[in-house]
Amino acid sequence: MLEYQERYEALVGRFNKAKARFEEATALVSETKARGETVDSFIVELARHDGLLAEFDERLWHTFVGYATVYSENGARFTFKNGT
Repeated sequence: MLEYQERYEALVGRFNKAKARFEEATALVSETKARGETVDSFIVELARHDGLLAEFDERLWHTFVGYATVYSENGARFTFKNGT
């Protein structure tokens, strides 16, 4: 009976490791797909414009920028939707 229990626990351990790896891979695939969709949407927005932008485009801004963090009157950080 002890041999059975040891084998069972070893298999459960292997299963849990494999399950964790699977969940990590699934999360990575989802994140990659989301980034791809963001890039695709940005490309579509850019394609709507001919050449260089001459003025601020709010739609393009919202397509590209995720959020801004203002630190002070002279300091701010913009985080793009791709994470940079």
